[in-house]
Amino acid sequence: MYKFSKKIENVYTCFANGHNSLIVVDKRIILLDDEIIFEGGEYTSADFCSNNFFRFGDIKNHFLGNILNKVIEKIDYSFGSNVISSKGVIATKNYRYDESDGKVKGDYYYLNYITKTEKLLLKDSEWHFVLTFDGEKKVILRKLNIFKSLSLETGAYFWEVSLNAYGYQDSHLGYVEANIRQIIGVSGDVLVVFMFSGALVGIDVQTGAIAWDIPFSKNYYPSDYQGNGWYWHLEGSYLYLFQHRYFLRIDLQTQKLEVLWQGAAEIDIEDCSYSEDFIYFMAINSDVSIIQPCVLGVFDRKKLEIVWQYNKIIGSSRPPQSDGSKLYCLDNAGVLHIFEREKTA
Repeated sequence: MYKFSKKIENVYTCFANGHNSLIVVDKRIILLDDEIIFEGGEYTSADFCSNNFFRFGDIKNHFLGNILNKVIEKIDYSFGSNVISSKGVIATKNYRYDESDGKVKGDYYYLNYITKTEKLLLKDSEWHFVLTFDGEKKVILRKLNIFKSLSLETGAYFWEVSLNAYGYQDSHLGYVEANIRQIIGVSGDVLVVFMFSGALVGIDVQTGAIAWDIPFSKNYYPSDYQGNGWYWHLEGSYLYLFQHRYFLRIDLQTQKLEVLWQGAAEIDIEDCSYSEDFIYFMAINSDVSIIQPCVLGVFDRKKLEIVWQYNKIIGSSRPPQSDGSKLYCLDNAGVLHIFEREKTA
């Protein structure tokens, strides 16, 4: 299905969005679709945004690029990859570490591209942006286990909800306070959140009320299933989990869990990324190594089977990335392994 193409050394990070690839080499060279588009400085982050934009930078310097025309501009604010749109961006200015209380703070603005105006949402704030909804009229922010919603048009406060009640009892540690493992996304009008306790929690984005929750239970999941390293994938009203040797699906409307696939005992899937037809994964193969993922593979979501494997990766703790025609795997030594998809007759 794929054939090895080449390696790139000293790669700091790599992202692909199903159509394009973005690679940072030596923390100073930015590659877009394997072509150098920017060089100089030192950059520790890069990823794709919506609407044909990408970004890169560090805590002080931020750059925004356009995939279509390759134009790059330096900007005086930072933002999450999911907050930019055709209308505007939720941006953080004056982002800093406050030595007086040991907290990272910033000033949150909504920059409107259409009206060319900016509105201050929060000043000197520890809150972090989560998402916009209602046609980008409202925003949800998070601080620790607390979420709150504001109006992007007026800055008015709508609601606030705490998930501190979702702590859990550990057989060795005793009571463990609540902590969020993953903010999964929005299904309908419900923000889906995954807790370290194993609980899934749904928050009504209009009211802030808890719409439903699914506490962790060994009677709910497969009897030998382990919860370490869970990372859910949301599509419509379904949650998917491809980890260890299972492919699971939960219908959020009925809360029914299905085991779609169960693999061989020697394969332990660790990290993965999704496309419409495939799941690209790294796995531990106990016949090769029991310490770190060394198997790169592709799982066909329609056939429900592993259709390709490559067993020569020397450890990778990051999910593989695909731009549609190439598959990228960054190993723990900073070497990027690139594979080209073979043409089928």
